Amino acid sequence: AAMSVQEMPKVRTGNRKLPGPRGSLVLGCLPEIQKNILPFVERVARDYGDIARIRLLPGFHCVMLSNPDHYRQVLVKGSDKYIKELTHFDILSLLIGKGVITLNREPWRERRKLIQPAFHRQLLSGFADIMTKATGEMLARGRERGPDPSFDIEREMTDLTLTIATRSFLSVDFSGELEVVGRAFAEATQLMAKRWANPLSYRLSNLPTPDNRAFNAAVKTLDDLVYRIIAERRRSNNEPGDILSMLLTARDEETGRTLTDRELRDEIMAVMIAGHETSSAALTWTWYLLSQNPEAERKLLAELATVLGGRLPKLEDLPNLKFTRWAFEEAMRLYPPGYILGRRAMSDDVIDGYHIPAGTAVYLAPYATHRSAAIWKDPLTYDPERFSEAGSIDRPQTAFLPFGAGPRVCMGVAFAQMELQLVIATVAQQVRLAFAGNVPVEPV
Repeated sequence: AAMSVQEMPKVRTGNRKLPGPRGSLVLGCLPEIQKNILPFVERVARDYGDIARIRLLPGFHCVMLSNPDHYRQVLVKGSDKYIKELTHFDILSLLIGKGVITLNREPWRERRKLIQPAFHRQLLSGFADIMTKATGEMLARGRERGPDPSFDIEREMTDLTLTIATRSFLSVDFSGELEVVGRAFAEATQLMAKRWANPLSYRLSNLPTPDNRAFNAAVKTLDDLVYRIIAERRRSNNEPGDILSMLLTARDEETGRTLTDRELRDEIMAVMIAGHETSSAALTWTWYLLSQNPEAERKLLAELATVLGGRLPKLEDLPNLKFTRWAFEEAMRLYPPGYILGRRAMSDDVIDGYHIPAGTAVYLAPYATHRSAAIWKDPLTYDPERFSEAGSIDRPQTAFLPFGAGPRVCMGVAFAQMELQLVIATVAQQVRLAFAGNVPVEPV
């Protein structure tokens, strides 16, 4: 365990010697992956170790990693050697196009350089009031529901984070269109997830199947919306200081080039997807876990009473709302929205003594790492204080990977963390959320 990757004395020359599940003769491990990939990656990490070869269709395989040191080698040290050229990024591009999420190498560097200033912490500070106001409106709607106090927490959190994203990024209020826009985003992302489970789906994406027609209709709804917003903003010359304004005025220092409407559309779609769905998932699981752990809920409420005393949280309160931050970090450990990350090796490499040939699909499995007993004490227990300074001693930095790592770490980290803290602090002071179901909750 004390040896680094570079110190491994013996190099094996071929993936044939990599351990891993073979699955069925024809379909390999695909049926198990399609059923639910989450328990599959846990099983592979447990049974085959930090690096495993997963057989898919005949002649097709991938390598799965679950060791934090290997994550650092791929995402940080080898960021140029491992790039985002995999089928599921092709599928993602059908929705978000060619933006900073899906581009590689020099095109990615140029786009990131243009966009990164829009996510500077000082600029994001103006969004705090938007976040607490939208949360207050959600709570007010809840009070008007009537005698039945139950509701779908995932739907509420998705609507809330979508509202926050559109107001923050685009200075647009979709309150009147929230159902249509939210449904389009939900349909598009659910159909993308369905396609990811089928390696042939991208090649069949032009066929007039019911799923393809539904996906294309959802994308058209979103396209019409985004292009309308871009056109209106260009006509008005209004610059409210949101992310769209920054994207419209972003200019390459060397070439003077600005983004085209199509490039703007792709980046807006990317930040909208990344800026609301992952936050919604993190909030949903946080509320569920707090409802199942009264002691953690008590500590959260005690912190809020001490720091806020019943008033709305402000940006300057966030450093003092430590347990509030730990609460959602622990939820993202147990249920990371980015539960698996994909890369392709563009040149030969050696990981843990195993030869990784150029062209190999390499998958990093934070879901398995976040639940590893070798890294986390009582890994399936919800314990926010494991993210305190004392609880984090000696833990590898890449053992917790909710936003990626290295040069391609999520640009929206500061926005997401601010949003999650403010929403939790606002809601928890006003209502107590209790789980209304009577069946076990299973992540899929």
